[in-house]
Amino acid sequence: MSGGDELAHPGLGLSPEVRRLVDLVAADPAGAETEFARFGSAETLWRLSIEGSPDVDREIYLQPRFAKAFRRALDAGFAQGSAGYARDTVLHFARWPFRVEDLTSRVHLWYGGRDSNPTHSPDHGATLAARIPNVIRHYMPEVGGALLWTNAREILADLLPR
Repeated sequence: MSGGDELAHPGLGLSPEVRRLVDLVAADPAGAETEFARFGSAETLWRLSIEGSPDVDREIYLQPRFAKAFRRALDAGFAQGSAGYARDTVLHFARWPFRVEDLTSRVHLWYGGRDSNPTHSPDHGATLAARIPNVIRHYMPEVGGALLWTNAREILADLLPR
């Protein structure tokens, strides 16, 4: 749901900042990881999530109960430092170690049209869906990127009968 695309896939229309990060990871993965570790913290990731989200998602993130749980999860994720975040970020911006074209299982992709996060998928999964042989792409134009929190019931109901 609002999953990260293979940002390093050629031809994916990336913003200049995301393209810079993809190029940095390709040229110097260890250096990129060091840079991400210096910048990574629970507070930084909280600010990026809030400031980089559309209003529809920000409303969810700032609800007191959700914000408290989200902050607690971020604090736990960084309790041992930023190395894990840095490694995950490098992996997110790198080429994937497999070809999605070789997948044989049914794949469902869900994207909200109001998801403006440039590191999820710049085209809301259209390029990724075109590469996967057995895919169903669900595009919800009026929804943000917080599909897990806003549309989980609908998505799970769609998947359960399968």
